[in-house]
Amino acid sequence: MRKLLALVAALLVPLAFAPPAEAFIYWTTHRPDAIGRAKLNGNAVDRGFINDLGGSLAALAVDDTYVYWSNPTNPQPGAIGRAKLDGTEVNESFVSTGDPYWIAVSDAHVYWTHNRGRIGRVNLDGTQVDQEFIKPPLVGAATAVAVNDTHVYWTHRYNGAIGRARLNGGRVERKFVTFGARPEALAVDDKYVYWTNNRGRIGRAKLDGTRVNSRFITGVAERGSESLVGLTVNARHVYWANHDTHKIGRAKLDGTRVNPRFIRAGHLDGLAVGPGRG
Repeated sequence: MRKLLALVAALLVPLAFAPPAEAFIYWTTHRPDAIGRAKLNGNAVDRGFINDLGGSLAALAVDDTYVYWSNPTNPQPGAIGRAKLDGTEVNESFVSTGDPYWIAVSDAHVYWTHNRGRIGRVNLDGTQVDQEFIKPPLVGAATAVAVNDTHVYWTHRYNGAIGRARLNGGRVERKFVTFGARPEALAVDDKYVYWTNNRGRIGRAKLDGTRVNSRFITGVAERGSESLVGLTVNARHVYWANHDTHKIGRAKLDGTRVNPRFIRAGHLDGLAVGPGRG
């Protein structure tokens, strides 16, 4: 009996002290069309983590198994691709969607915005493609999309607002948060929704739509009004992608310690934080 207990204890010890999965920041670039990644401290920069992807990559999202990306032009008429977190099993045609731009992933679905303002949705296994999960005119010019445990959020590029709906597509609030400046990128955590605007700033509001702060993080742009095309957040930091300077910036979650030159990454578009392999 003692030998059996000792064997069980020996088997359990490695499990109890197994190191946590390593986290990375991922980004898409064009010229070349590739996905890069780096450790969250900015080290181990790999600009060609997933390389030789055709078309014109846009946004990306990461879950516990895959990295997903949108490609509005390749394969025609546009698709969402995916690969394992170690960069293998690259599938550029995971879902054919038609001009996808921004994407987000939950524990059950991948969401994307179309150039015509619709929001689409598909199961994580690629089944039940719904090109018009949330339709115009309720959405309007939806650009970026983000998702949490209760809602889907999107930006209205032309009317300075963030909309939201429940995960089943109901209870659409077209102007859930309004703030004037044209929003671009979008992110959400368990307390706030965050956005970038065309003035080179990052705003945030509470998840109930209150405490709107359009100047939550300033000092983001190095040369004035720059295009912040990517945005992501984790438990410690807010990260953004600057299309004009080719750099990823970072600030603490309270908006302090702004570093607009955290990683020099190339011709940036999308940005995401998630686990990694290899």
